[in-house]
Amino acid sequence: MNLPDLHDWEIKAILTDHNVQSVIIQLLFPETDETASITLKGVTHFQASEMMLQNVILDVLVFKSVVESDYFEHCKKVLDIRNDFFSENNNVKILYVEPSVGVELACSFTEIEFNSNK
Repeated sequence: MNLPDLHDWEIKAILTDHNVQSVIIQLLFPETDETASITLKGVTHFQASEMMLQNVILDVLVFKSVVESDYFEHCKKVLDIRNDFFSENNNVKILYVEPSVGVELACSFTEIEFNSNK
């Protein structure tokens, strides 16, 4: 699944449930008051830092395999994983949220859903 362009969207809340290994990221586009959510399932590694009252997204990246990228290397470091993590875990992907302001987020997962509430 490809995510839409989420530049300038805000992260309003992050809900985690370790029992079912899921993360829900609740989003708002302030200019139109449109809301949406990203649901990640099969989560094995999760890191979020610098959450503030306002959390604006610069970019969202999804890595489906090992790639030569500074962002990918940063995610591996933040999540404390190695390249062989991908070969040892079928269908695993990494989501990275680069902030303009506020929360930086990295997460390994197997399933992703995007729901828009237009």
